[in-house]
Amino acid sequence: MPTFAIWTLGCRVNAFESACIRDKALAAGFDVVEWEGGADIGVVNSCALTKLAEAKTRQSIRIFARKNPHCKIAVTGCYAQTDPEGVRLENVKWIIPNKNKANVVDIILDGLSAESESELHCGGNSPLDDRMNLKIQDGCDNACAYCIIPRARGLPRSVDFEKIVADAENLVSRGVRELVLTGINIAKFSSPKGGLVALADRLNEIDGLYRLRLGSIEPPLVDVDAIAERAKDASHVLMPSLHISAQSLSDTVLERMRRRYKARDFLEMVGRFVNLCPDIAIGGDFIC
Repeated sequence: MPTFAIWTLGCRVNAFESACIRDKALAAGFDVVEWEGGADIGVVNSCALTKLAEAKTRQSIRIFARKNPHCKIAVTGCYAQTDPEGVRLENVKWIIPNKNKANVVDIILDGLSAESESELHCGGNSPLDDRMNLKIQDGCDNACAYCIIPRARGLPRSVDFEKIVADAENLVSRGVRELVLTGINIAKFSSPKGGLVALADRLNEIDGLYRLRLGSIEPPLVDVDAIAERAKDASHVLMPSLHISAQSLSDTVLERMRRRYKARDFLEMVGRFVNLCPDIAIGGDFIC
């Protein structure tokens, strides 16, 4: 089998999906190697959130092709979705949109062109780092003025509750001790078995999982009290830490951004978390 390497740009969701692609490549018999070492086949899991991210994707493709002149490259991810011509560079043989990302290895191995959408899941047994991302949701329909994500990732959809649990159990069995629940907009996660709180409680039952964190969330969040209660409980795996995508604390700017909250919603959310869980660590991001 040829050697196989994967390079990831962008968000935590891409990081999780790349780990799943690596599992599938190993299961298919590929010799998976480090990106810097060179390989016969390279997979670039791209990002299109900013022009810089697009430029880094093109740069990664060109450097890999230059170092490995006889390689074949597959480009998937958001840049491959939004501008397939932009990644049609030297040695690029496959351009695979997000809906086909789960079939990357099959497409490379068998020359398939699977059209149906499918989901990536963990299925390997190789050892992993202590901390890993766990995808629970994809897509967003907020249509913020500056964001390409709805076009790149599609409408919100949640991963099946039991499949998330199965992925978590697989990761823990491979040495992972801390999981970060991630998605494009995890506040939109829902299932017949419940939302974020129900999922956190179910993951709390997994032997060997020591820590659980929420990825970035947007205000307002309806489960503040229940999440704070679990974060405060030392016997629960949910950690007292939070990252909130504020983007701005100017109502005028938020309106122009087409964000669905005001500055007071962010401040009230932070204040409530601090009141209910005084030791909580809260981070945020702002667009300047």
